[in-house]
Amino acid sequence: MGNRIALVRRVGAGLLLLESAAFALASLWFCYELFTADHRHLVAALIELAFFILFGVVLFLAGRRLPIGPQTFRTPALLINVIALPISVNLFQAGRALVAIPIAIVALIASIALISAQR
Repeated sequence: MGNRIALVRRVGAGLLLLESAAFALASLWFCYELFTADHRHLVAALIELAFFILFGVVLFLAGRRLPIGPQTFRTPALLINVIALPISVNLFQAGRALVAIPIAIVALIASIALISAQR
């Protein structure tokens, strides 16, 4: 039983680190878009960039802490992944299935891993 929980924690941690890297790439892309696009909604764009960075940092910290013990960042990481599910549904309905399906799969598996990793 202990080996299964350890495996689930490692898989969950790997997915959280993968999501963190995706948020880092999205933040870099968003910075590029900020500098090259029209600046009509600059404040809203900067707030969105701050959320990208915050979510990436929380997922990174959760991914680092999940396999080794204290579950400090487990709840925020679970919340971020639960938020990703309706976003993926909206993306799918907007015709962006190539983006929506991987987001939904990773968010669902990470959410299950975070719930299963509980002692």
